[in-house]
Amino acid sequence: MKINPAFSLKKYRHMILMLLMLMLASLDGGAVAPLWGDYIKSIGGGLQAAGVAVAILNIGAAIFTVLFSAIEAKYTKYTRLFVISAFLLFALFYLGYFFIDSTTKLYICLMGIALANGMVWPAFDALYQTTFDESKASLAWGAQVTFENIGCGAGAYLGAHIANGFNFHFLFAIMFIAALIAAFFSLIGLPKQPIGDI
Repeated sequence: MKINPAFSLKKYRHMILMLLMLMLASLDGGAVAPLWGDYIKSIGGGLQAAGVAVAILNIGAAIFTVLFSAIEAKYTKYTRLFVISAFLLFALFYLGYFFIDSTTKLYICLMGIALANGMVWPAFDALYQTTFDESKASLAWGAQVTFENIGCGAGAYLGAHIANGFNFHFLFAIMFIAALIAAFFSLIGLPKQPIGDI
């Protein structure tokens, strides 16, 4: 069967831009992973507070993922909007780090980040699977996991060095900018068609 080169190129472009979005989001998430203890200590918390913070982020994201999976399955024509909105929410709550001076404020901020996590990934994956043929599924999902791991690893490495060489606020500013870039990529890089119309 002859493949239309233009159509293939378009699908390839969407996939690459979506993988870059994923890597930026993973870089942001990985950037603070090795720093939780020191950061929470700097705002008056301890080891237990660090455990509560990570639990809020992960359990909150799980709950919001279930919720948004159901919502996004019903409103498929807004799939792109969910992704764009989520990346903007990431940027907003990363900006919120600048105003945190207690563990209570941190917990509230992390609930917001958990909300953005729950909103973005069901919609992102639903769109991502439209960028490749079923016969290439293993390669495409493998690429997704690869880019995610590279982002997390690079984020952890860079985050630790940035925070050590400068300060936490400088790191949060970079995370904020990276989230805005991901939002921009989502404007130009997501497939146009809603899932329900494919």
